[in-house]
Amino acid sequence: VLRAFAARDGLEPTDVDTQTYLFLESVLRQPAELGAGWPTYPFDGAGGPSVHDYAMDPRVVDDPSYTDDLRAGLREIPSLSIVMPPEEFWAMYRSTDVEHDASIELLFESTEGGSASEPSAGLFEQIDGAVEAHSHDRTKRSLRVAFRPDRDGAWRTQLLRTAPATGASAPDEVARLVLRGGNNRSWARSWNPGGTAYTVDSWYRATQQALSGYGAHGTFVHLYINGIYWGLYNPVERPDRHFAARVFGGDDDEWSAVSHGGSMGGSTARWDELLALVGGSVNDEATWNELQTRLDVDAFADSVLLAFYIGIRDWPGNNWWAVGRTVPPGPFRFVAWDGEWSFGNGFGSPDRPTVHPDFETNDELGGADRPPIERVFLAAMAYPAMRMRFADRAERALSDGGALSDARARERWAILNEGIRNAVVAESARWGDALRDGPLRTRDTDWQREVKHIDDYMHGAAEAMRNDLVRHGYYPSVDGERPFRAPVLELDGLQVVGDRVAVTIGGGLRLVAPEGSPTTGGPTTRILYALDGDPFGERGTIREDAREAEDGRLPPPARTTRLVARQWLSLPDGRPLWSPPLERLLVVPQDRGALRISEIHYHPPDGAELEFLELHNAGTDVIDLGALAFVAGVEFVFPVGAVLAAGAYQVVAADPTALAAAGGPSTALAYSGRLNNGGETIRLVDGLGDLVLEMTYDDARPWPESADGEGRSLVIAASGDAASSGSDPATWTASASEGGSPGARDPRTR
Repeated sequence: VLRAFAARDGLEPTDVDTQTYLFLESVLRQPAELGAGWPTYPFDGAGGPSVHDYAMDPRVVDDPSYTDDLRAGLREIPSLSIVMPPEEFWAMYRSTDVEHDASIELLFESTEGGSASEPSAGLFEQIDGAVEAHSHDRTKRSLRVAFRPDRDGAWRTQLLRTAPATGASAPDEVARLVLRGGNNRSWARSWNPGGTAYTVDSWYRATQQALSGYGAHGTFVHLYINGIYWGLYNPVERPDRHFAARVFGGDDDEWSAVSHGGSMGGSTARWDELLALVGGSVNDEATWNELQTRLDVDAFADSVLLAFYIGIRDWPGNNWWAVGRTVPPGPFRFVAWDGEWSFGNGFGSPDRPTVHPDFETNDELGGADRPPIERVFLAAMAYPAMRMRFADRAERALSDGGALSDARARERWAILNEGIRNAVVAESARWGDALRDGPLRTRDTDWQREVKHIDDYMHGAAEAMRNDLVRHGYYPSVDGERPFRAPVLELDGLQVVGDRVAVTIGGGLRLVAPEGSPTTGGPTTRILYALDGDPFGERGTIREDAREAEDGRLPPPARTTRLVARQWLSLPDGRPLWSPPLERLLVVPQDRGALRISEIHYHPPDGAELEFLELHNAGTDVIDLGALAFVAGVEFVFPVGAVLAAGAYQVVAADPTALAAAGGPSTALAYSGRLNNGGETIRLVDGLGDLVLEMTYDDARPWPESADGEGRSLVIAASGDAASSGSDPATWTASASEGGSPGARDPRTR
């Protein structure tokens, strides 16, 4: 570890620069004792007895079964180095709420395209932050790192983008990280050493992202303290106000965060109002409507279902966060956090997905002594519309192609574990013998057994979860035993699996009742559908524009559209029973050869908020834009039903409001992400993921230099140019005026 700064009389000293150099063979031979400043000690606290030493166990390092994987594993994931005076480290590590300054470095030597003698370029980042211990005193302790405005502010980093399973959607900025060391599932703690995979919490958070589109991002690193190897850690975004502002927009001070520990920043007024609202049951439309302004009910349903699915048992009274916007007022959203006591390990966690025992009854509804999640859920579920919404979200998650379907759940689990398969060997060498109970924990024996255990749990878990929801009345059923399932979509006699399907004009679409349905063929059973919404109307009625397929057959749509279909049954007492919905995107192929990317303003001099892209229909027929998506350069999905008339233009922008204020069109749509000022590839795909348009621009000659921060945009030189020539700089020129011509033909386009 090298630290240096410059000082001179009469001048302020420079910042301290830190650079850590890691030598692989030295790491592998790290001894048990390191001398002054680095004590070894027995640990007899919760989760002990264990011993804290520093050795990389030669029984792992020199084992022929592991030696190559160990060396590869130390390079395959990033290393995170924390550097601080040893006495300050120990004052922090064995205490609570003690914070000390430190240097934090990210080191990642990418092995792709390189060799041992000529490694490829990787990542090196350094920032100063504040480090404190997280949670309880442990032999291998979790830590928390903050990057505060009075220092460097939020950390602009690629760290979270290195994650398996979720890296593509991860942010490039983080204000606070929790470095999770395993805690309740660690080889250094006696509570669950046989139930340790190190990836359970990552799967929990990644699955919330798959279900609801948001969640705390994390990755895996090898942690070093002053150059000493500390083990495998899981850096995770802390789901606080900064996290909320990053994910949902606005500034930090416009958000409130609460957790099982109470207020975590911001006003609690709206949170208190939410709890007051559910002090009794939600039993009328006015209260239901008010609840939806204070709670994202779909995301809430997802979070509760996910907790049921994994069988978490130190929840709902513990281990949860929620964030809500206060200015302007918005709904609260719960964030998955710490799902370690789950999948059949600890505190009575079941060996199959079940409804949590505290949610099995509505007795003492709204009791102030209940945890907030339980109070909100039980009160909301007293209202029929919420029960339907919960069942809808459950079916969406558990059905084929859903985030909790067996195939996708197991795939996500496999990806996460494959991402650390070799890295976990280093953890075994460092902490595999920490417990004073005899055995050395290793990858191929202990880790692999737990990975298989959870994979086995997920096999058949979707059906088990759905059946238990039926048993507790949280999923529609005629007889209280069999689920009243959504209808099935068939194309040319084959069931459509997945959330989208290509449909030709003559294609044979048919809706049928699922196999084993208790009402198949019943005289009062109907399959209803809508192509512009949901056949389920207000208060459970059938919408006036809902349709019923004749003999189950659907007319082929003319354009890409979204199908929503449900089974409907009239019960003996006259009450209607609805199934959850079948939702499918019906993608109608179209020749889009006349579609062009016609203008790119990638580097406005007045700020990125004036960035935009423009599409142009150079043909004579209407082009269906529904479900088309920008997937590289920026991210945006066109809503179903969007079209582009012959000769028309459509703008997508970083900030449509700012663009309109600067003279742009009022019809621009907002994308996420930012265009690269140095050039990049822009890619547009259709609803099936097939390529529609792709082009690569640059900021260097022969590309127009006046478009690179000098005010002009890139415009297509001739509207008739083939779409395939979009990456040729000869087909582009600078706009006639500063700011470009968004939404209109530029004078310089022939």
